[in-house]
Formats: sequence, C-alpha cells, structure tokens
Amino acid sequence: MKSLKLKILVAILSFAFGITAFFVWDGFKALPDAVQTELIGSPRSNNIALQISTQKSEVKVGEQISLKAVISNNDKDVVMLVSLGDGSEHAWRTPLVQWSIIKNDKAAQHPSEPKASEEGRCGLMNALKSDEVFWLASGETKELQNWVYLPPFEEPGVYRVAFLYANRPSLKWRNESSLQHNQVAFWRAKHSTETTIVSNELVFTVRE
Repeated sequence: MKSLKLKILVAILSFAFGITAFFVWDGFKALPDAVQTELIGSPRSNNIALQISTQKSEVKVGEQISLKAVISNNDKDVVMLVSLGDGSEHAWRTPLVQWSIIKNDKAAQHPSEPKASEEGRCGLMNALKSDEVFWLASGETKELQNWVYLPPFEEPGVYRVAFLYANRPSLKWRNESSLQHNQVAFWRAKHSTETTIVSNELVFTVRE
C-alpha cells in the first residue's frame, strides 16, 4: 500500500513539474533572444562536429569493431545536446542516428542527414536519464559512449563509413507521455540545440 501511495505521489509531482515547466518556458520565450541564448545556448547550430576514430582499420568478417565518437562545439555560443539512446536509430527519440556504410564505391556520397532504420525490433524503449542531456561550451568536446555500435561487416571488401547525428528537439517520441522519463531531462531535450552532423569518414578493409 505504501509503495502504491509513493508511486501516485511521484506521478502527481511529475505532472505538476511538467505543467510548471510549460508555463515557465512560455514566459521564457518572451525574453530577448540574447538572454535566451545566454541561458540555454543556441537553439540551432551548424558549427558542431563529430569525429569518429578506430585503432584497427583492417578487420575480419563478423569481427566486433571498437570505435570512439567525439562531439565538439565549434560555435561561439553554448549548446545543449542529447546523447543517443535506445530508439535513436529508429527515430523513436532524439537524436536520430545512422551509420552510412558504402562498399567498394569511391564516387558514392554519404547522405546529408540520417534516415530511420526499417529493421524490426521490440516495441519497448528505455526511459530518458538525467545525464543524457548535456551542455557544451564553445570549444568543448564530449565522447559519446552509449549506443555507438558499428555492426560487424558480413562480407569481405573495402568499406567507407561515416556516422550521422541529428538532434531534433521537436521530434515526437514513441513513448513521449511516459512518466518514467526524467522530467527535467525530457524538458531540456525538448528545448535543446537543433543540429545535423555528418562525421569524418573511416575506411575499413574487411577480410575473410
């Protein structure tokens, strides 16, 4: 019984916070643009970069690949971004991400923005956590450590690989109404910096 009462209390408090945040934000938008930028950073930026790297460019078919992805803010303003998470590859939440993998074609170009994966998966999705929304001051960098998985190559060949990241604050989440999300983080994600990034390119030689 105590557990049920506690859950009801948490739900009520979360709802109250959401309503309060809505009205606070509505009033916040009436402030001058310079004040808004100073408080939450740029609402949109084309000056954010993503660098991927690996210590092993020659791999075998089916081998797990270790990669490092570092995002950096080259804008003059502070930006607020969201870490990729469960559902990002299917456009179930922001950011939307995609691996662009081109085999044996030097002329082909990587897409300019990610496309949602059409591969099947379960309908469940993890809740947003407080540390999944982060600030980057001008010149700062952050390594993206979760859900950065390049799938193993299934055939031999030479592959050109890039990583695409698009933070879309206005994107409707699959489980947007879930109270399991950290409500503060979710509010921040909805008002984070919009950006689309195509990383540098890595070339892998895949052997049997």
